[in-house]
Amino acid sequence: MTTSLPVAALGAALLLAGLAGPAAAQPQPQDWRAQVDALLDRWSDDPGADRLDRARALLERRVKDAPDDAAAQVELARALLALGRASEALAAADRGLERMRQEEHSARERVTALNVERREKGLDPLEVGPELAERRAQAQAIAFLAAHEHALARARGLDGDKAAAVLREQQAERARRHEALRAAAGGEQEAGARLAQEQARRRHLRSLDRLGREPRPLGQTDAAGQPIELGAYRGKVLLVVFWSLALDPEDVLVEIDGVLRELGPKGFEVLGVCLDEPGGAASEWLHQQKIAWRQVFTGEGLLSRDARAWQIETVPAAVLVDHTGRVRWLDPWEGDLRLAVTELLRRKDEALEAARRRGW
Repeated sequence: MTTSLPVAALGAALLLAGLAGPAAAQPQPQDWRAQVDALLDRWSDDPGADRLDRARALLERRVKDAPDDAAAQVELARALLALGRASEALAAADRGLERMRQEEHSARERVTALNVERREKGLDPLEVGPELAERRAQAQAIAFLAAHEHALARARGLDGDKAAAVLREQQAERARRHEALRAAAGGEQEAGARLAQEQARRRHLRSLDRLGREPRPLGQTDAAGQPIELGAYRGKVLLVVFWSLALDPEDVLVEIDGVLRELGPKGFEVLGVCLDEPGGAASEWLHQQKIAWRQVFTGEGLLSRDARAWQIETVPAAVLVDHTGRVRWLDPWEGDLRLAVTELLRRKDEALEAARRRGW
């Protein structure tokens, strides 16, 4: 009994047969991809301003020059969605999906033709593998989120009855797109994972202009009356976490404390900025939990100078800074705090060498 070849063999077989489409012959990495990746890279050491919008401009140029490039269409949709341009994002995602359907159809035709010859020679047949479903699932997740955002934006500008009609219409569209995502991803759980992944990517893209930069100074003294000098933390990984006991930070702070106990000896430190008054319930809670890392108490809530300077709109919120004093993550617990800190610790030599080259 014959078995299908693994998917990695498909591209090579198509190339050897001279049947792969034009995309297979494109140089890797493509120039547009390298430029976009550099702009969107969390680890960029020279980010400049408006990184996401500059990436969007490069992607729009690419899809204008190569409208059949499904990958560029999907990347453009992701960037537009992060910029709040849901209608344009939805159109780009749908264009990418249509191109993917065409590519998949062509690939299946090529594989079918190849398999006729392979069977005559007694060779195992090829199959179109899961990498096509992988790309399609990403695009379907972006389209689902863009359709939802687009419907909400339409409803906001309408009166009650018309807004309700738009939202009812959106429910049917939502169900249709969710089913398409579930089919592409391979199940309900997988579809949820795809959506979570895209939402995390969107948060990253929206935070780009704060990454790779030095944070604002903190103008406070700590609970012991000592001035805060962020420069003193150079050479270590530092998490600055803003919090208030009134907004249920307990789970996040306990998680941070656990990571600090594990990774502190490797060069990780935490600085808390509590928006509550010193000596009150927040101080008592820290004492009860045996949380002993350095704390600042502002007593001014979100109106405090530091909260405004650090663009803190809700708490708990945090900024994770690398060995060179550059911001690399915002609210890292939305992914995996331990992994984020471990990654920064691993990059110590690389970060310090980059700082030396740039004279930081």
